[in-house]
Amino acid sequence: MENYQCFNCRIVVPANRAPGSGGCPSSKGAHNWLNMGRVGSSTYQCMKCGETLQNVRTPPTGGCLQGGHHWKEL
Repeated sequence: MENYQCFNCRIVVPANRAPGSGGCPSSKGAHNWLNMGRVGSSTYQCMKCGETLQNVRTPPTGGCLQGGHHWKEL
């Protein structure tokens, strides 16, 4: 199972594949999913936006809506 985060509304959904694009509450109207990595037991937090994820490894650098790489393992 992977963590998918919508780049438009920031919702995180654990799923076996990317969820559908419809129903995003953002002004763009469609989810834009980014695979944030495999669901795991380590907690990572973005030091810029505060988002937290339970992942096996550090989430990808493009995962922050504010740009850059800000993930830290807690």
